[in-house]
Amino acid sequence: MSMVGPDKWGEIVWLEDVSKQPYVRAIMVESRTRRGRLGYGGNGRAVGYENLPTDTPLTGGPYFRRVFYLTPWDPVWATRSPHGGS
Repeated sequence: MSMVGPDKWGEIVWLEDVSKQPYVRAIMVESRTRRGRLGYGGNGRAVGYENLPTDTPLTGGPYFRRVFYLTPWDPVWATRSPHGGS
């Protein structure tokens, strides 16, 4: 198992502007790759994901990467609502 610790966090790719959000949620998901968009199958919508550093060791097992998301019951201060409205 390859776990990237706090000293090796990767680049965060935001799928939408979350600068006005009071917070976003994060979950660690298994990935077979170090980079690229990750899906989120939970309740809500993904707003960002992590690309691991290119020097992350190859392990033969899954990588663990973060997905950032909002749920329908989170406060929404940005222009887009998790409920589909504006």
